[in-house]
Amino acid sequence: MTLDRDWGSTEALAPDMHGALRLAGYPEPERGAGAGAVTVATYNIHRCVGLDRIRDPARIANVIHELNADVIGLQEVDGRSRRVQNMLARQFGAPAERRAANALDQFDYLAQKLGGQAVRGPVLRGPKGNMTTALITRHKVVTIRELDLSLSARESRGAIDVDLEIAGRLIRVIVAHLGLRVREREQQIARLCRAVQATPDRPLIVMGDFNEWHLHRSTLSPLDERLGHATPVPSFPARFPLLSLDRIWASRDALVTHLHVHRSPLARKASDHLPVHATIRLPPPKHPA
Repeated sequence: MTLDRDWGSTEALAPDMHGALRLAGYPEPERGAGAGAVTVATYNIHRCVGLDRIRDPARIANVIHELNADVIGLQEVDGRSRRVQNMLARQFGAPAERRAANALDQFDYLAQKLGGQAVRGPVLRGPKGNMTTALITRHKVVTIRELDLSLSARESRGAIDVDLEIAGRLIRVIVAHLGLRVREREQQIARLCRAVQATPDRPLIVMGDFNEWHLHRSTLSPLDERLGHATPVPSFPARFPLLSLDRIWASRDALVTHLHVHRSPLARKASDHLPVHATIRLPPPKHPA
């Protein structure tokens, strides 16, 4: 079942980080892609734990600054409470600087560091502890919905689904993180496709970690049929990227250009995924006759 919880205006959002999606506003940077285009990126930040096994939110923030994207979707933002993280850090004898990194709320830290508006997704409970998705953007967030993609009690999944106001038009953006099993992804894609059909009248961007590595018998085919094929680019593992787990789609009336994997030295170390970045040319706004 797909949850379509629509709060309409941002003032109506509940601040409960353990249930509803949450929006936070911060001073907006002056950078941008220019009229008629938007730059987007998707990045699985692996709870800010790098290949050196150090949890470093500041390093992740620096990678995101390198991307210079108008809209970024994040997966695997640590959703555990600071109390639990501090307890674990003390238990394993972490040094002071690591305890300080653990004490940060990763969503709040990244939102404040990056500026703009930030949407926290629902807390997803899994075998490795709680995590969440996030969307950070320079554009105005108009509407927020929640898409429930959970199929079992073992590991919950969900997606952020927002309407952004970009250059005077509404653009729908979905940030998702799908499951590891084939059957699970098939059902989650079916739910996403039903959600996509609900607003055929506006440009749509879908991005995230879709955990699909197979190039020929892809569980993502139904989404390709509706939005056009998402060109796979290898983003995992970060050290030697071979698998195209992270994808970006745009609806057929928009055009994905300059799609690439961000391979800076910092990005190769900061997470087990590399970010995927794209410029999307938007269609001109439709004016009433």
